Amino acid sequence: MNKGVVGFIGRQDWLNNASPPLPITFVPTSLLTFFQKLGYETLIIDIDNDVKILQRLDVLVLNGGFEDIEPSLYGAAKHPLTVNCNKKMDLFEIQAVHFAIKRRIPVLGICRGFQIINVALGGTLHQELSEVGSGIPHISDSYSKPVHSVEMRGWMKDLLGESIEVNSYHHQGIDQLAEALTPLAWAEDGLVEAYELKDNGVPLFAVQWHPELLVDDNSFILIESYLRRCEKFQSCQ
Repeated sequence: MNKGVVGFIGRQDWLNNASPPLPITFVPTSLLTFFQKLGYETLIIDIDNDVKILQRLDVLVLNGGFEDIEPSLYGAAKHPLTVNCNKKMDLFEIQAVHFAIKRRIPVLGICRGFQIINVALGGTLHQELSEVGSGIPHISDSYSKPVHSVEMRGWMKDLLGESIEVNSYHHQGIDQLAEALTPLAWAEDGLVEAYELKDNGVPLFAVQWHPELLVDDNSFILIESYLRRCEKFQSCQ
């Protein structure tokens, strides 16, 4: 049974063996299959689309990617280890966050999406976590293995307990959390790993790790619980 449409903002690349090189828009297969297993249709959105296309969605997912967020968007100079920035994509995703909140479209952030939502709402980032010196392995050699624990509170704690083990693949992270967001989980070094929107006018939730790659019981329970909240929210609209 189809539960609705989940949309992802695609990454940009070029098919260089075409002449001339052909632009492509893509998301990892793991994202599509994870949400399809949960009963949702999936839609890939290109950043050249009009943001109004989001009105077709039941849930907007801002997913991970290898692009660092343009530091000028949160008032910082560019660190030497900040790479692969795509300001056009950043600006579209920031616009998408504001559009979705205004139009009361639920938003889920994963990894880079977790970071861009924070920036969209006025927060800032650490550009290189290795310089923070926490000793926590925020970048691992495997997407699918848990590498550190997160401590939880609120509905996440009620759902999954005090802590869970998560995977991790990011060299940047939240410095200042946006005022509009409430933290829900932290790594052992104090880095925020999950949050939600303080204003419950729309379900907005994000995690720094990759549930769609970890695909353990906790991953499905967590995301399915959030999606059930979205379904109840949409039914009351």
